[in-house]
Amino acid sequence: MNKYVFSGADASCSLGWVVGQVEAAGFEVKNIDVLGVHYSATIWRWYLNWVEYREKVVPKYGERWYRIWVFFLAYSTIISRQGSASVFQLTLHRNLNAYHCVLGVENHWSLQVVIARRLGKCFRAEPS
Repeated sequence: MNKYVFSGADASCSLGWVVGQVEAAGFEVKNIDVLGVHYSATIWRWYLNWVEYREKVVPKYGERWYRIWVFFLAYSTIISRQGSASVFQLTLHRNLNAYHCVLGVENHWSLQVVIARRLGKCFRAEPS
């Protein structure tokens, strides 16, 4: 797959490796969705569309490329349906303690203090 479908990329990176890379780049993981079994329905529809439009695909990309993607989409549908492969969707954000997203709010604690003051509540001076 890496040679023909994901040329120049590696689609087999572990989730742990990806999380390590994004955290090293200064992001925090807010949420991770595992879409494997559900994603198989999407891949299946891509497969059906690819096969349905064969007469348009082959002249543009060639018989060889068409067949590679027929195999890839069919194989991906099967392995994701049985749970042998998955796809993840990560929601990331910059660390508020390291990155000023809102002027005047230096970190999460500062945000709580601002909100409390606006609501007329009292907060301790330092987080515990």
